[in-house]
Amino acid sequence: MGFLDDGPKILWRECRSKYGEVYYRPRWEKYRRKDGTVGYRAKRWWPEWEPLERVLEGELLGSLHEERVRCGKPTCRCASGRREDAHTAFYRRWLDEDTDKQRKAYVKRKDVEEVRAAIQRRRDRLAEEQEEREEEMGRGKYSWKAQNAERRGPS
Repeated sequence: MGFLDDGPKILWRECRSKYGEVYYRPRWEKYRRKDGTVGYRAKRWWPEWEPLERVLEGELLGSLHEERVRCGKPTCRCASGRREDAHTAFYRRWLDEDTDKQRKAYVKRKDVEEVRAAIQRRRDRLAEEQEEREEEMGRGKYSWKAQNAERRGPS
């Protein structure tokens, strides 16, 4: 399961062939298409839980990047254009929820470790919450893990 994979899970039903072999196929449900005709699709189950908290106090969204920049002074070593001579600057990048655009903010050198720790705190919290959800789903009758275990058979 991928990180933050909260999508629908297909409901499977057990079937037997005429030779007694067990196989699994999805349960089907009727639905009405936009043009008014009737179609069939695999029945899906959506897990019900509250959404993950985006950002808590003491946490930061995004990631930290080190970039090479030029200062603009004509006599500086970075003006030569060589990559090795450029200055380094740190930026935090994140995706803005409201505009769906990537944002970028300069981070002072003295604040780099603090920002890095805040970003890591958020990542650790999300990973723990995702593990809890996967465990919760593993106990359910229609869980993805249970479905795959049934299809694979005994190990």
